[in-house]
Amino acid sequence: MSSSDRNPATARYRASIALRGAVAIAGGYALAVAVGKLAALALPLPRVDAVLAATMLAFVVYAWVALWAFRCASLARLSGVVAGFYGACLLLTHGLDWGAR
Repeated sequence: MSSSDRNPATARYRASIALRGAVAIAGGYALAVAVGKLAALALPLPRVDAVLAATMLAFVVYAWVALWAFRCASLARLSGVVAGFYGACLLLTHGLDWGAR
């Protein structure tokens, strides 16, 4: 092992990249599911068309999170934005689901 492999800055950088990857994969998937469910409930289309449109939107959201995870300046901002949108989608989905009863 060379001395540059034991450099704390290198370890911090690698950990940051690994965490961004985890947020991109797990957070992107969770957000895509939440947006897809919200769109499927909210779109004023027949059920089949609403689900298809929501699925296409979910793919776009997942790709956006995956790309933005490595573009965002800070990991805290990335996590906060993904968690904020996820929470907002859950609240809106719960409200739409509750109103349909």
